[in-house]
Amino acid sequence: MFSDTVVFTDIHGTEDNTLTRINQDKYSSEYLLVTDLKEIRMFIRNTDFVDKTKNVKMARHNVEIIETIYPVGAVPSYLRKAFFTFQVQQGDTLASAIDVARELLEWLSATSYAALTKLANYES
Repeated sequence: MFSDTVVFTDIHGTEDNTLTRINQDKYSSEYLLVTDLKEIRMFIRNTDFVDKTKNVKMARHNVEIIETIYPVGAVPSYLRKAFFTFQVQQGDTLASAIDVARELLEWLSATSYAALTKLANYES
């Protein structure tokens, strides 16, 4: 189980953001941080489903973070969201499935997040 708090270090280069777990239900959790200027929520979800095209059972693992910047004076409100999902087919090894997810995350974060920047600029 994840801890009761999750710290995001330096989201915008200014300070740590400590989110506290506010809900846990079965295989899901919700974390929250609220300040005068923003709200950050994070969801962790684990679900099972059957892939009907292949008739195999899959485990889906998902993390989502949502940052809401509150409007202040002339500065408008902003909503920022990111999520990551990976799936593991029943019978596969966890280590192999994690290797694929890890490689994707490493590619996205390599070289000062160049791939994320290209993606945000509509490159494909």
